[in-house]
Amino acid sequence: MVKRCPKCGRLLRALKREKDGGKTRLNCGPLSAIAAELGLSEAEFQKAFRFLAEKQAIVAANRPDGKAALPSEQGEAMLAAKKRDSSWTMDRRLVLYGIIVALLSVVLAARCQVR
Repeated sequence: MVKRCPKCGRLLRALKREKDGGKTRLNCGPLSAIAAELGLSEAEFQKAFRFLAEKQAIVAANRPDGKAALPSEQGEAMLAAKKRDSSWTMDRRLVLYGIIVALLSVVLAARCQVR
């Protein structure tokens, strides 16, 4: 995501699950119910909703039971970009560094023995 907003990511992933479940804006859960499932306070929900709407990451509709939304193409692209960014996590890097150090020590040990 452009700006760090963990609550926005959680809300967007929940909306993506709704969309992947075959829901449309007419039959998906209202945003207030989804926010309650995620344990978001009203302030956190409003902040996340404004951020996602500003970035055009969601397509929302007003219904009698409240506002409903699903991710737009930009929202799905934001989720995909987040996955790409997090592919090399810190624990994976540490394992890679350990492998590199082990290989270097093997090469150095082999060179020291060849005289």
